[in-house]
Amino acid sequence: FINYILRPEVAASLTNKVFYANPNAASLKFVKKEVADNKTIFLSGADKKRLTPPDAVPQDVKRVQTRIFTSFKAGK
Repeated sequence: FINYILRPEVAASLTNKVFYANPNAASLKFVKKEVADNKTIFLSGADKKRLTPPDAVPQDVKRVQTRIFTSFKAGK
């Protein structure tokens, strides 16, 4: 399955369908022009340089998130 998804034509068809970039550089030549030119899907080099990783979530916030998610999973 992974080998199939990594084929450039298949990766491009997924990008064309869901409008989400894929990491397969060889697939770009198969992506529709209007999708490939969309700068919200494929960021420019300048935009990529401005990206920063999110800040770490404080421990007290993680505890609340875990508590809420655990309640959700338990159906409460």
